[in-house]
Amino acid sequence: MTEEAMVVILPFRNEAEVIQSTLSRLIDEILMDGNCKLVLVDSASEDNSAQKAEKILLNSKLDEEMWSMINIDVPGKCRALNTAMSSVEKQEIVVIVDADARISSGSLRSLRHWISNEEIGAVSAQELVSIDHPMREYKTRSNIIRRYESSVGSCIVLEGSLLAWHPSRIGWQTFDERSNADDTQISLSTIRSGYKSIVDPSINYQDMRKESGIGFQRSIRRSQGLTRQLIRNIDLLWVVNCRASRKNMMFNILLHLIVPWCVLFLLFVPITDYFLLEKTFQPGSFHEITLIPPVIIIFSLLTKTGRVMILGSMASVIGQLREFLGLGAAQWEPGKG
Repeated sequence: MTEEAMVVILPFRNEAEVIQSTLSRLIDEILMDGNCKLVLVDSASEDNSAQKAEKILLNSKLDEEMWSMINIDVPGKCRALNTAMSSVEKQEIVVIVDADARISSGSLRSLRHWISNEEIGAVSAQELVSIDHPMREYKTRSNIIRRYESSVGSCIVLEGSLLAWHPSRIGWQTFDERSNADDTQISLSTIRSGYKSIVDPSINYQDMRKESGIGFQRSIRRSQGLTRQLIRNIDLLWVVNCRASRKNMMFNILLHLIVPWCVLFLLFVPITDYFLLEKTFQPGSFHEITLIPPVIIIFSLLTKTGRVMILGSMASVIGQLREFLGLGAAQWEPGKG
């Protein structure tokens, strides 16, 4: 049986520092696969990313008909992906690779193997998190959640840095360019179509960008995009053919939309108790109990996990408020937080 053709899409913006390492490995993977073509999309880069990528490709063993580069004037990852999807033919498998993701050897073959299973609509890799990464705890826990959701149904939030999917199988339409949660858009579309969306931890990649911090602004944008997609697809909680993923959907709604508000509420509950109720704390009164949650949370700030939890909750709440106010979330500045 002839293998289906594969299209690898690599959108990038201002990635001159990392594209040499990541693109060279990706080229080796494409040559190893044999039935694959590469589409790069320069999303209004302001550095020499495009020139550097073109030089790498011209000096590689890839035939010129195996790759192409598209330039767009307005930045945005989902906008770049929609532009690239216009060149994808029916029945082709699509793989999205971030420009800062150095993928492991054999990744494309493993992704192709998963997509050959007609029950699978989308599959993503898992990030190898370095021990000194500022968000190690958060990313490690996210990996655990993704693996668990994949084992019991479908993963709601896939890993978008290395992700394969079958557009015609799941009846794909287009990316929402007002949102940057491209991985979640694919996973929810897959689930809605009755197919499985999973993560395979044996397929992995390494983020080649040097992380200097948690990237609060980037977390806000991601939270806003995720909020938009979860709310738009909330009907998956009762759609009949999505029953297998109902619990995972509910868990993600609680985790990403409700728990952040609860964390911040517990942090400030003594203040609200003071002003809204008695404006005083009487010794031995019930209101002293309200001091316990914020004290625990404040002490948790002494740990990296606690700081990530508080900042993540703040980012989620701000992202939700931005979404409810109708503010845009399509900004894309990789590596700038």
